[in-house]
Amino acid sequence: MLYAFDGTWSHDCSSPHQWTNVCRLAKACHPGQVEYYAGTGNPLECKGLSAGRSVDHAAGAATILDDALRDFAQHWRAGHRTVDVIGFSRGGIIALAFLNKLRDWARLRGERDLRLRFVGLFDAVDAIGAPDHDWDFWYEKTLPAGVESAMHAVAIHETRHTYPVHDVHGAVQQAFPGSHCDIGGGWSSTGLSDVVLEWMYRAAEKAGVEFLIKLEELHLKPEAGMLPHRALDERCRHRPRTLPEGTLMPASYLWPILREEAPTRGRMRPPSFKRPPLGWAFSDENAFTKPSPLDLEEDLIVLDDDSEDVKQRKRGDSERLAKAVGK
Repeated sequence: MLYAFDGTWSHDCSSPHQWTNVCRLAKACHPGQVEYYAGTGNPLECKGLSAGRSVDHAAGAATILDDALRDFAQHWRAGHRTVDVIGFSRGGIIALAFLNKLRDWARLRGERDLRLRFVGLFDAVDAIGAPDHDWDFWYEKTLPAGVESAMHAVAIHETRHTYPVHDVHGAVQQAFPGSHCDIGGGWSSTGLSDVVLEWMYRAAEKAGVEFLIKLEELHLKPEAGMLPHRALDERCRHRPRTLPEGTLMPASYLWPILREEAPTRGRMRPPSFKRPPLGWAFSDENAFTKPSPLDLEEDLIVLDDDSEDVKQRKRGDSERLAKAVGK
C-alpha cells in the first residue's frame, strides 16, 4: 500500500497540469493500492481563510497523520503488510513521522510482518504550521531503521530562509537544479520537475512499487537546461541553501543515465555544479559562500527526546493504533 503525502496547499482537485509529483505518482498507482492526503492548508479544507491562516488553522499535519494511521489500521486488518511512502515538502516530514509511528507500534506489539519497503521524498522541509515555525516537535522525523529503500530529491536553488531542507540520514539524497517546486512539481511548466519525477518513478519501480500507468504513458518532457523558478516571497528572508552532508550532485550519476536513456529529447547538458565543501553553501553565481548563523527564535523550546512527556506520548499513540488494528 502506497501512502502519498502532498505538500502545503497542494491537492488533487486542481488542474492536472498543476499536480505535484506526489499527486502524479499517486494517480499512476492502482486505485485500490494508494492512499492520497492533500497538503496542509489546501483550499478545499480552508475556505474563507487567508493563505497564512489556512496553514495555521486548517486540518493540519497532526490531523493528516491521524487519518493515515487510521487508514493503515484498516489495511492491516485486510492483510496488507507492505508500506510504501512518498511525500513532498512538509508532506515529506509527515511521511517520516508516519513511518516512525508504525515502527513504534510494531515494536510495542511485537509485529514482525510489517515491511517498510520504499520511501520517496521531494525536498522535505521541516516547517509545518506557519512557515517560520516547527510543528509538533516531539514527533520523530528521522528515517526509521528497517526501511529497504529511501530516496530524497533536494532542490539546489531554493533560497527562502524558511524552507530549510531536512537532512534524511540513511537515504540516498540527490540534488537537482531548481527551486522547491521545481523538485516537487506544481508549476505549469514541468521541465525540471519531470526530471525528478522520472528519477523517483524508476527508483520506486526498482524497489517493487507497482504502477498501473507506465512511465512512457506519463508523457514526461524533462528539460534539464531550464532556468529554475524563483519564489522571491517578500515575506521571507533569502540566503544560499546548505545541502545535507553527502548529497549527490547532478554530475555524479544522474545525467549520464538521462543522456543515455533519452537521446531524442533534445540536448540534456549536465550543469557545471560541483559539490560544495562541507559546511559551505552553494550560491546562484556558481561560487561557494559560507552561510551566516541561523537566527534563534526567542521562544524556541528544546525538549529532550528522552523526556517522560515524549515517552508517554509515544506509548499513547502506539496503544491507540494497536486498539484500532484490533490487537
